[in-house]
Amino acid sequence: MGKMDIDITKPTSKTAKLNQPFSFSSLKNYFDINKQYILNKLQLIIAPYTDITSWQPKLPSDSPEFLPGRYDKYSPDLCIPLISLLVHSVFATIFRDGLINTRFNVFMINLFLCILFWLLETVMMRLLFYLHSGNARYLEIFAFIGCKFVGLALTDLIETFIGNTTAVNGAMLYFSLMMSIFTFKTLTRYKGKKGRNGDLTIAIACCSLLTMAAMWFYYVLSLSLIHISEPTRQAEISYAVFCLKKKKKKK
Repeated sequence: MGKMDIDITKPTSKTAKLNQPFSFSSLKNYFDINKQYILNKLQLIIAPYTDITSWQPKLPSDSPEFLPGRYDKYSPDLCIPLISLLVHSVFATIFRDGLINTRFNVFMINLFLCILFWLLETVMMRLLFYLHSGNARYLEIFAFIGCKFVGLALTDLIETFIGNTTAVNGAMLYFSLMMSIFTFKTLTRYKGKKGRNGDLTIAIACCSLLTMAAMWFYYVLSLSLIHISEPTRQAEISYAVFCLKKKKKKK
């Protein structure tokens, strides 16, 4: 990444003030990224073991500010998670089995449920930090754990274009493990503060395991929605064929 030309010790327009919940100035910094950030972040998500340095933000962890992604590759963003979620929902439903199917309603349900459970995950993790007196922010956690959709999207692409069950299961196993490592290393940014129940290692480890389990849950969720919708879809096709045959007989 390029050299920073701002003083990170002083609040500027380049930093996000997170002590003002959901303010426009804080939210827009979750989308202030560039090409280099995207490449660096994807590397951290797909192969977190390649970066052995400490994943600490360039601003203090207890600061009400953080640098946007174009200045710090360890900063949270919402672009990568949201785009990955969209790709996952499309390929897990509409393009399932390598075919373009009329499953738009399943796509919308899958998208809604993914966002709902994503929010529930965030609340659960924030509760874990609260129980250990940790200072973790909702929107940061939401952005960080949303990176799991990168692994899910890549797994869906493998299933669509390769279709080998062993390759798909291997990809899910790999990406879920990498996401667990990514979550653990990312959330260590909050480890500086010690709570009444000791440090935050246990909370961070629980969050990592929860993220790994959540990836498999989302994958099974999309499969379940497809199987549930299949009888209805087959019934619609059968009815359409019946109508065509009836028209032919009349002619």
